[in-house]
Amino acid sequence: MKESIKTYFRLGVLQWMSYPRADDLQALRTICEDDFFDVIETKGYGPRNAEAGKLLDQSHLGVCFGAHPRILGEGLNPNALDESVRLRAESALLEMLEEAASLKAEGIAFLSGKWDPAGRGEAFSQLLKTTRTLCAAALEKNMMVELEVFDYDVDKCSLIGPAPLAAEFAAAVREEYSNF
Repeated sequence: MKESIKTYFRLGVLQWMSYPRADDLQALRTICEDDFFDVIETKGYGPRNAEAGKLLDQSHLGVCFGAHPRILGEGLNPNALDESVRLRAESALLEMLEEAASLKAEGIAFLSGKWDPAGRGEAFSQLLKTTRTLCAAALEKNMMVELEVFDYDVDKCSLIGPAPLAAEFAAAVREEYSNF
């Protein structure tokens, strides 16, 4: 007898990527009714968050929150060298953390911002500040924080792209925060 893949991990779906043109709540209903998936990553529902929260409460799904659509859509940069630009991204991430908590999400995932090779070290430090602030706030809510690795030289041009830099970054954050 073959073992289920679910013995080893929970299968998830990214709602906004699986249903890019659908009404968000209708897409959520469709996923909630499907017993194939164990986890959903959502981007939030704005003014319809309460209604979405009720659907998720009634579902069998674990919930994660993806900040990528807003970060990319608004051009936010959590590692911006300009402190006011970095703080705008940090503030948006903290808002999204609140929205994620209202959906009873297990955690929030985000990506680093674009970078200039000349300012890589300073951008790394700026991203550490943003991530530590987010981890501290998430810890109070018993939530995890994930920084997803993206390309650094093709499309997203994210600071945290190369695996060795991602490992260095994770080690630096984990020195203080176990929820990263």
